[in-house]
Amino acid sequence: PKTVLPARPSAIIFDFDGVILDSAEIKAQAFAEIYSEKGEEWAAFILDYQRKHGGVSRREKFKHFDKTMLGQEPTEERLSFLSQRFTDIVFKKVLSAPFIPGARSLLDAARGPSRLFVVSGTPHGELVEIVRQRDL
Repeated sequence: PKTVLPARPSAIIFDFDGVILDSAEIKAQAFAEIYSEKGEEWAAFILDYQRKHGGVSRREKFKHFDKTMLGQEPTEERLSFLSQRFTDIVFKKVLSAPFIPGARSLLDAARGPSRLFVVSGTPHGELVEIVRQRDL
């Protein structure tokens, strides 16, 4: 069914993962995969933390995980490495993730009359590329 907006707001601000694309779980699983060598007992901790802190940047999450699991503050080099590994794991999966039901029709209905914005913990360049490739 086509979504019709009752009034035309001048702007609409969206989160991205779990609001536009069904991609939140892809990212949760990627964090667990990155730390999988630390043992299965950490997987539940990582997944729970990710699900509760979805809007926090991946770099902040890596800092938290390294401090909690490894007992050390990660270096800038390690944060860059972990962030790139995360991107390598999730990017193609997010490109093929399904839309949250109703999200595409809402975006189509709002396009034109309203300015559309995304606020996300996903790095800007990566988000721009996903939006471009998904024709959003």
